Amino acid sequence: MIKEFRKIEQVTEIQGIIGEHDLLVKLDVSSGSEECEIANKKILDVDKVRSIESLGIYGKDFVMFC
Repeated sequence: MIKEFRKIEQVTEIQGIIGEHDLLVKLDVSSGSEECEIANKKILDVDKVRSIESLGIYGKDFVMFC
């Protein structure tokens, strides 16, 4: 699964696993932008991703996969 996230060009960093299943990644896009929407669609195409929670921290999006 992590290999699939690395293929998404907007994903700049995989922060790590939170709890048992959630994964925190860093996207190099601004929140609400068209680029963000494209990244979210690509991320949701990954089989094991059920939802995305976007956290706007320090001008970057941190996205949690549940």
